[in-house]
Amino acid sequence: MGYKVNWNPKSKVVVMTKGSETIEVYVGTTRYKINGIEKRSIVTNNIVNGTTYVGNEILDLLKK
Repeated sequence: MGYKVNWNPKSKVVVMTKGSETIEVYVGTTRYKINGIEKRSIVTNNIVNGTTYVGNEILDLLKK
């Protein structure tokens, strides 16, 4: 998908960047941001065994 991914364990935020686009996913919440604009997904963003799981709204953004 071409994104550079960074994980901040202290704030529990996954930051994905590609070109001028930035997507921030707040683990343990339904919050995410696209280029600084806060949104909410239907499901909670979670980490299970080191893998981050997000809702379809975020997956659809990543597929663009």
